[in-house]
Amino acid sequence: KFEILTIDQHSEFYNKFMDYNKKEIRKFFMTENFNLTENSLGFYILRNLVTTGIFIGEKKGNILEVKLDYVIPAYRDFKTGKFVYDNCLDFFRKKGITRITASAKHLEHHNYLIKMGFKSIAERDYYYLDI
Repeated sequence: KFEILTIDQHSEFYNKFMDYNKKEIRKFFMTENFNLTENSLGFYILRNLVTTGIFIGEKKGNILEVKLDYVIPAYRDFKTGKFVYDNCLDFFRKKGITRITASAKHLEHHNYLIKMGFKSIAERDYYYLDI
């Protein structure tokens, strides 16, 4: 059973989750500092009430630019990603989003985005998913 839970950036859990996973996050996203703004959309992904991942995007008009889409290693079976990019589409649409964009600086993340249905834009490290 999957569900999402809105992030409170100032919560102790958020800080502990980010600190615990910072080395892995930095591997794929080159940073571990993700500040949420009024245009941010962020949530934890829960799988049977276990926090398996975190998603943070920045809304720019009708486009959501993915800043962080991270799943802990024990749950990297693509089910969490499929939940976000298949089952959460209505959630995104209700927020006025019609396109999700992402970049990949790491081959493993590139392969993940392609598997999630993203298409490449010109250069290899920039992707989009129309919803």
